[in-house]
Amino acid sequence: MCLSTDDGSSKPFAELPANLKNRRMSRAMGELFTPADDAHLSSLGKSEIDALHESWAEFSIRMTAYTRRCYSGDSDEVERLRDEIGKLQEKEKMHLSEVSELKKKLHWTESELDRAKRCIKNDEGELQRAKVDLAKAKEDSTILTSQRDSVNRALKM
Repeated sequence: MCLSTDDGSSKPFAELPANLKNRRMSRAMGELFTPADDAHLSSLGKSEIDALHESWAEFSIRMTAYTRRCYSGDSDEVERLRDEIGKLQEKEKMHLSEVSELKKKLHWTESELDRAKRCIKNDEGELQRAKVDLAKAKEDSTILTSQRDSVNRALKM
């Protein structure tokens, strides 16, 4: 949850200018640490307070370093993902052009198949007519053969 800034907005802490960050931090500390906490800290010895400050400073340094690593890692990751997206978009364009070429080839192949089917149908019609003509020729040949045989028998007599 973001604490609201003095201008009434609820921007994340990282997006605030330095002066608003300081105000927000002071307000948060004022809400977190009450006068009773101040009294307790006053009752501690100087060495314990110094150890507490040292511990707080060390923790603050570690968290700052961690945050920087996270943010720099995020930007590296974002850049890597952008590069990957760019590469994938290039592949998509290449594949789309391949698909377009394959569709053209498919259309040409389908038209060739249709043409071949029409030729086969025409050839089947011609084959049927040729079979009919052959059957007629066989019939005529049979008639002529029988006539020839009758003429040859008549001549032999």
